Amino acid sequence: MFKSLFLLFFIILLEGCQQEKPISYRSYLAISCESKEEFKKKYIFNKKNGYLYFYDSTNNDFLPLNKIYEEGYYGELFNEIYSKIDRNKLKITILNYESNSNNGFFMYEDVINLNSLILKRTYKGDKNKFVNLKIKCIWIDPRVGIK
Repeated sequence: MFKSLFLLFFIILLEGCQQEKPISYRSYLAISCESKEEFKKKYIFNKKNGYLYFYDSTNNDFLPLNKIYEEGYYGELFNEIYSKIDRNKLKITILNYESNSNNGFFMYEDVINLNSLILKRTYKGDKNKFVNLKIKCIWIDPRVGIK
């Protein structure tokens, strides 16, 4: 009797500790990463190739980030963004040409482990030293941006 109760408790505990599952809509997934230090980032991506998108709620459609300007959406975004999925990691490289850096642009790389849901951001900070951040992420609904 004791063994069966222990086994039942262990199974319930194991089910409760499993990682959350991705929320998929067609071939799109979305992830939100936040830290206590005011860092907040959301990415919508194609689960097959890692290309980044944004959701147009008016037309209920996903548009590639490079289509933002062509379709009349505009923001304060002067970035080049490259992304791909490599060994279950979403790798995103962002070049910001509006930056006041010495070489004319600011570059950072976000690598999100899609198993552990940890984002690692790397960039060169002051005095040309590398800065690394680790941030916890969660899966969100690609259409509405909520868990």
